[in-house]
Amino acid sequence: MDVYFPNISIYYFLVLIPGILSVKNGQIIIPPIVQCGDTVSLACLYELEKGPLYTIKWYLNDQEFYQYVPESEQPQNSYLIWKDMKIDVSNSDSHEVTLLNVSREMTGYYKCEITEDYPSYHTVILGGRMQVVVVPEEKPLLILGRPRPSPGDKMIANCTSGAAYPAPNITWTINGSPKNDTLIIRREVTGINQLWESTSEFELELSSDHFQNGQLRLACFATIDGVYTSSAETIITEDKPLIASITGDASPHNHGANSASAPISRPPPVCTCIHPYPWKKGWPIAVYMILLSYFCR
Repeated sequence: MDVYFPNISIYYFLVLIPGILSVKNGQIIIPPIVQCGDTVSLACLYELEKGPLYTIKWYLNDQEFYQYVPESEQPQNSYLIWKDMKIDVSNSDSHEVTLLNVSREMTGYYKCEITEDYPSYHTVILGGRMQVVVVPEEKPLLILGRPRPSPGDKMIANCTSGAAYPAPNITWTINGSPKNDTLIIRREVTGINQLWESTSEFELELSSDHFQNGQLRLACFATIDGVYTSSAETIITEDKPLIASITGDASPHNHGANSASAPISRPPPVCTCIHPYPWKKGWPIAVYMILLSYFCR
């Protein structure tokens, strides 16, 4: 009876049995996360022991997009599996391929296929995943429920990230110390033009311990692991009671008096400029009376 082995079974049989492969020390280097618009280099490292290289092929989600055949008249060939996929052929070779202006559609599982030349034609495939993310164009927006909450108040704050892909993660700090998730009362993700905004609502009963030197620094952070971090911060000043100033006479007898309306008693003028005994100076009585009427009115 004939036995049929599918090609893929033979492939795994060849790859997994040690000692029969001449492609050694294979390693693929693929960045796990990159930003939309980046230039990205993918590397496929290997050693050939029994023969020269026959071909290197690169795949994205099982679709071939680049091939290098050293013995061919045209060693390099690229295949545009998406209209916006661009390959920098001048910076690509038997170990590396360079992608230009990567887009979200280029997220997926990348593989390099190494095939040794005649007579073995041994093949090894190495792979890894890459995600292309879209980071927000603006900083997160932080809004307080009350402009100036005080000790004893319930502080409610809302933080919304910019649109991105995937949705950013939002975390909170008070005076630089991270706050745990038990204080977050609402999380929400909203789709906008195939991108995502994240919203987080934070609630905390304030006490004087939350204020350092009379201030509380509340911050929220929007992050996409490995490629993006942005934050918004607000500073809340602690309200302190005002002390009224006391002026004037502190005597208890004058607390109800109105100094503006109380009459002022002044002693009558004393005419010290006129000698009381004018006849001793030899003044006539008439002159004395005139001077007295003028100065002592």
